[in-house]
Amino acid sequence: PRRGRGRPWRRAPQRRPGDRSFLDDGEAADGLVVHIDVDRAVLGLAQLLGEPMSAGALAVVFGLGALAFWFVGAYAPPAFLGHFTVFVLACFVGYMVVWNVTPSLHTPLMSVTNAISSIIAIGALVQIAPPESGGGRPDDLIRWIAVAGIGLTAINMFGGFAVTRRMLAMFRK
Repeated sequence: PRRGRGRPWRRAPQRRPGDRSFLDDGEAADGLVVHIDVDRAVLGLAQLLGEPMSAGALAVVFGLGALAFWFVGAYAPPAFLGHFTVFVLACFVGYMVVWNVTPSLHTPLMSVTNAISSIIAIGALVQIAPPESGGGRPDDLIRWIAVAGIGLTAINMFGGFAVTRRMLAMFRK
């Protein structure tokens, strides 16, 4: 065979005789095999989740949540209340939508929802260069936070599309 061509890992055993059987016999992948005892995993999950909350504990949690919402409503500025209301409703609707999805569709749904993160990128772009008719220009801290938001959102969006593409590739012939 000609040198410098082909697959160099095929020549690796010739260069390092001590590793010959390790590389040739495929023993390198033996450490990657995972054995899962399903019965123990299910029991461990049940122990992790524990018992459901009692009615009294649930009432206390809801009472504290209602108190927190009242506190925000009583002391927050009106502009914040509008945004906060939309945020809480979006969290509730998103939770209900994802909760009621068939388990087989959950992963594709979650990978595509990463693409919805583009709204965050649009908001960050507006923070970097607000419209001319708006108020003053944002300070440097806000701009750098917006740049970081664009970077993280790009990772989230493209990662979601990559996961979706890989999942769809599993169903092709």
